Amino acid sequence: MRKQYSWIFKVFLMLPVVFSFFCGPKNAHQKSTVTYEKDNVTYVENPASPNVVPPVYELKEILSVGGGGESGEDENYVFVNPRRLAVDGNGHIYVMDSRKFSVSAFDEKGVFLRRYGRRGEGPGEFLLMLDFAVDDQNRMLHILDLKHNKISCFLPDGTLHSEIKIDKYAQRLFLPDRDIYYTVHRVYDEKDKELKNIIKYSRDGKKVATSPTFPRSKHVKFQKNTVTHTLMPQFCALSIIANSPTGKIFWAMSDDYRFDVFNPVFQKVKIIKKDVSERVNVTIEEKEQFLKTVRGNLMRKGSDPSAIDSSIIDLLPDYYPIYYSFWFDGDGRLWVPLVKRDEQIQYIDIFDREGVFVETRAIKKPAGTLYLYDVFVKPIVKGDLVYAVVRDVEENWAVKVFRLVKQQDAVHK
Repeated sequence: MRKQYSWIFKVFLMLPVVFSFFCGPKNAHQKSTVTYEKDNVTYVENPASPNVVPPVYELKEILSVGGGGESGEDENYVFVNPRRLAVDGNGHIYVMDSRKFSVSAFDEKGVFLRRYGRRGEGPGEFLLMLDFAVDDQNRMLHILDLKHNKISCFLPDGTLHSEIKIDKYAQRLFLPDRDIYYTVHRVYDEKDKELKNIIKYSRDGKKVATSPTFPRSKHVKFQKNTVTHTLMPQFCALSIIANSPTGKIFWAMSDDYRFDVFNPVFQKVKIIKKDVSERVNVTIEEKEQFLKTVRGNLMRKGSDPSAIDSSIIDLLPDYYPIYYSFWFDGDGRLWVPLVKRDEQIQYIDIFDREGVFVETRAIKKPAGTLYLYDVFVKPIVKGDLVYAVVRDVEENWAVKVFRLVKQQDAVHK
């Protein structure tokens, strides 16, 4: 009897070895996200992306508004300098064009509905539009004007409802709920150092609270012949502030894979981090080309280009930022487009609402668009739909709606 069952016992002992052989190597070195509390702040520390070929997605165009087609002959479908985009709960698309001093609204099929605002100095008129937002609950539209230091509120039919005055140097506008505005401002400390802060206003214009200051975007500053010069190369890090659908405020400096999260009373409640396995370096040729471009711009303005000499190269960053922007989809997930040397594929890290890394996606450049960068600067993502302001192959601006379609699953290396 003992000999009869001895082989069963041996097989039982071998099961852990067999399991580890088939299941172990793939995850043996893959770390997990660590979450802990410290000084009333939640820390979410994500490891670097796993060693896999990310899933590949294609952007299939399902709608185009404007551009170089027949609709481009109608002034309502011509975009000159579209800066911002919004989509309401009905699928209506709103485009802010700072050169046309207005926001245009289109239905879900791309048919022009109406225009909000116009150029001027009176009520409902603008000289320097920088941002806008649409209230999903009542479809009222709010426009921020830097020149007039005001926020103008329009009814869905385009009628001006109200205006409030705000502090100067406002750059961004957020609607955390139907009773509050957040505005992001450029401010200066006692040493004339430029910073950012957020001011919380009630909808009737009362200042409710002011945030602590945040650093400004990084830049190169130097002095030549008693003149101070400031350069902002494309490879300098950006200071980015965004409002999440959960009402939290996110701040990040784009050369650090870290997001500081604040509650509505500007208390830091969370820090989200992710390890970075590699960075894109700035080549000496790219630095020299940047200086050449700056000198050319100075000459065209009639200024002396000799102030920009080759010694400034040592002041320029050695690496590109990790990302240039970030945004939230309709489910409140965080999307971070990564800087890579690939003009055909955009790699995007996605985090859940708690800040835990979910996956990296590789999204192909859509057909008919001139630059991949345009698509992922400030898109709107709702479900599998991506709304973006892009330049077509003829360099005309257009609003396009794409559907995200998976072409290939992730593959372990």
